[in-house]
Amino acid sequence: MLTWIITLFLLIATVSCSQEEDGMAIWARAGILGNSTSHVMVRQRAVRMASSKLMQARDWALGSSRLQSLDHQMACSEIALSDCVNLYEDTNYRLQRLFLRHRHDDARTWLSGALTSHRTCLEGLREMSCSVPQALQNLTTILSKTLALYAQPSSENGKLLS
Repeated sequence: MLTWIITLFLLIATVSCSQEEDGMAIWARAGILGNSTSHVMVRQRAVRMASSKLMQARDWALGSSRLQSLDHQMACSEIALSDCVNLYEDTNYRLQRLFLRHRHDDARTWLSGALTSHRTCLEGLREMSCSVPQALQNLTTILSKTLALYAQPSSENGKLLS
């Protein structure tokens, strides 16, 4: 039964990967426009997508942790999963701040921290021989591309953004 549940989750996570790729194509098209208003909208959309996928990753780690507590023969460490849950919750708090007024430099710092936290989670899972779903790998790409949107030279550096 437990194997069936994990397989179902991995299938759902794989299906969401193609939706992520579609979202990234939208970013690329919008980036060509060069319009500062559309650039802000693209950034917000990217942050929303990153935040959504981050919370899905947190839910996966939380669900896997609960399954681990029921089936102690799972290879994954409950501690590594718990660390991921905490990292993802802290990261989501920072990403939510991007929807409020913030400095461009702060946005880059928070997104860089989000990427670091996610990579820390992945490393911890791999060290404990946990199976890492593809959706978590895709989150790395989404966070990297979102950070790249803020890393582009901008006349907004140092200014408060909405």
